[in-house]
Order: sequence, then C-alpha cells, then structure tokens
Amino acid sequence: MLHETNFTNPMKMTKIPPVAQVIIFAIIAWVASNYVPIFNFRGAYSIPLSIITGGLGLVLVIWSVGQFRRANTSVDPMSPESAERFLTSGFYRITRNPMYLGMALLLFAWVFYIGAFSAIIGAAGFITCMSIWQIPFEEAALSKRFGTEYQKYKATVRRWI
Repeated sequence: MLHETNFTNPMKMTKIPPVAQVIIFAIIAWVASNYVPIFNFRGAYSIPLSIITGGLGLVLVIWSVGQFRRANTSVDPMSPESAERFLTSGFYRITRNPMYLGMALLLFAWVFYIGAFSAIIGAAGFITCMSIWQIPFEEAALSKRFGTEYQKYKATVRRWI
C-alpha cells in the first residue's frame, strides 16, 4: 500500500496532465527495456496478458470518464476545485481513482507486451508520481470543496485498490 500524504496546497501539483504522464512513462518503459533488458519474459502468454490487462485498463478509463460526463462534472485533473460533485457509485465504490488505476493498467499492459522486467519502471514511476504529485492535491481540493462528506468517502474507499 502506498503511503498517503496529506497536502493542503493544490497549487503545487504537477503541471503535466496524467495522460501525458502515461505517454512519458510508456516511453521510459520502452527505453528501459531496450537499454537495461533485465529478465526478458516475452512469450506466447505476453500478448494475451497484455490484451486482457490493457482491455481492463481501457474499460476503467472510458467508463470513469463517461460517468463524470453523465454526472455533468469536470473531468479536468488539472482543476479539481472545479468539480461540481464527486462520484461514489460504480468503480468509485472500490477505488477513489479508477481513471488513474486504468492508466496504470494500460502501462502494465505495455510492460507485458514489451516483455522485460525492467519496463516495470514505467508503471511504477506513473503510480509513484500520481501518488505524490497529483492525487494528494486533488484530494485536498475535494476536501476543501466538499468537506465532511468527502472525508467520509475518503475514509471508506481506498486510493488505488
């Protein structure tokens, strides 16, 4: 389990949108697999595992964005204070961040496709950056905006899984 730090200043969150971070960390994974090819495991199971993991990640991202759109609230991770509401149904009953979990799964799918253990640095880097520079600031903004209601939700639903 990742340590959850309480930050109070949402102005210090990363200026790199999460989707751009996924691309950056996918490139890092590819570079790591090519220049530090530790424990290559690509085989007959790599592609199916990649497809299953990537499919699940894609479903989480698309479904979560759709749920935000249906709730008529902001999906912009760079302006969490503009949220009209926070969601607690569907995947949001299991994880506070299904979009980011889906993005992490897409990166793990990429690791399986590449087939080198060193590529895991991409997925691990994304999860770490999101846990340090994105999610805490979103949570601080939502806590400020929604108060006790959000705090109760946060106390009962895990950040990742």
